[in-house]
Amino acid sequence: MRKIRARAVAEQKEPESIDIRPSKTQAEFIISQVLENCLLGPRGEGKTDAGIMAMTWHATQQPIETRPVPWGVFRDTWTNIERTLLESFLNPRFDSFPAQIRSRLIPKDGGRILELPGLWKAFLFGMNELADLNKLQSMQLGGLWLEEPAPAAVEDVGGGLDERVLLMGITSLRHPCKRRVQITSNYPDEDHWVWQRYGLTRHPKRALFRIPSGENPAIDDEYRDNMREALKDDPGLLQRLVIGQPGFVVQGEKVTPEYNPDIHRADMELEPMPNVGGFRFWDGWLNPCCVIAQLTPRGHLFIYETVVGKNIGVRQLIRDHIKPLMKTKYHMVPEWTDIGDPSMATPDQSDVGQSAARVIMDELETGFRGGVSKWDIRREGLRNALLKKIDDRPFLMLSATDTVMHRALRGGWHYKKDAAGRIYTDKPLKDIHSHPGDALSYGVCHLLRISGSGFYDLPNWKRQEAITDWDVYA
Repeated sequence: MRKIRARAVAEQKEPESIDIRPSKTQAEFIISQVLENCLLGPRGEGKTDAGIMAMTWHATQQPIETRPVPWGVFRDTWTNIERTLLESFLNPRFDSFPAQIRSRLIPKDGGRILELPGLWKAFLFGMNELADLNKLQSMQLGGLWLEEPAPAAVEDVGGGLDERVLLMGITSLRHPCKRRVQITSNYPDEDHWVWQRYGLTRHPKRALFRIPSGENPAIDDEYRDNMREALKDDPGLLQRLVIGQPGFVVQGEKVTPEYNPDIHRADMELEPMPNVGGFRFWDGWLNPCCVIAQLTPRGHLFIYETVVGKNIGVRQLIRDHIKPLMKTKYHMVPEWTDIGDPSMATPDQSDVGQSAARVIMDELETGFRGGVSKWDIRREGLRNALLKKIDDRPFLMLSATDTVMHRALRGGWHYKKDAAGRIYTDKPLKDIHSHPGDALSYGVCHLLRISGSGFYDLPNWKRQEAITDWDVYA
């Protein structure tokens, strides 16, 4: 579609025409009739202009008595709104659509309110804190626009928008018109909620539009070549901002730089082997984790899946997730060895006869081996596991379906850096990615015979003496 004619009714004046001339992908996004519309593309391909065109086109399709249509427009910080989105509205490129409507646009309150008379009225918000969600509670909107909800780079550039902004915004769509949600963004990280919601799932009220690199004629090849050259050493950002694919942004220093998905991750789902013993590696606390694995007869460690609970206990993780898996997917595995954080054997303050390790043993009828506690030893064990080869093949191999461990090892599990790029902690940041990594480290240190800190024998619960010396036989 080369041109859309939109009729704008402004106050009591004669109708004025606005010419909307989108690219092919922009046009599909603009006229989409589903509730949620997500437009992704490389940097400079006209996503923000498409958002402004879509607001305007949407308004022309609504009954005159419902105009101006109120919109809530959100970005992660007000600073980012001022330097990007507001600039697109108030200081547009001369040949762009925003330039066509600039003379009619009425900014108020320092740009926090923008009105195109007779069509729409936009309220701009920087969501610096999740507490700012309160701003949405009393609003009655006809449209919701989230601009760049995925962070552009590392954490000090911009934190993006939480999915709760989208969900709360949808509950505020109460204006008597056809409601519309639109998201315009560079490509997110592959595990960001935007990609999970629009790129990996299909829903009748959601649509994903992807602008191919080079579609915007206003951007010359030199600009794209310069971006490609500038980001050539950062493959994650190169994919997201230039090539136009979901990528991965490392937010600090990787704990496991030795991990290489090309060699450590299978291109298919690994199937558990019947009549071969299995291993379960554990980490506890409020995000308990269980890594399910087997050693092949030739000595390779296959990681099948990693299960992480959110704000639950070990017992809930086992009953809700692990036991069902044991009865279905892993029923042919004859026996299991359970290894984990040695602190899981610490008695509960409310019941000295209870602990996370005891829960594992009771629920799964197993024993529990406490792993190595010292971080520097576990880090070395992980390094050995990732560098070790057997028959010219990597010792450790992830199933293609284990996205949880993949995300952790590729850099989600990281050391935090300060604003100057210096690592300021000697241990990794504790977050949702650290639990899979910690659980794996306990397991591989045991398998590679790197120390040990005790064993609980199932029949008599007797703890054997801890092995205090350690060596690497990898």
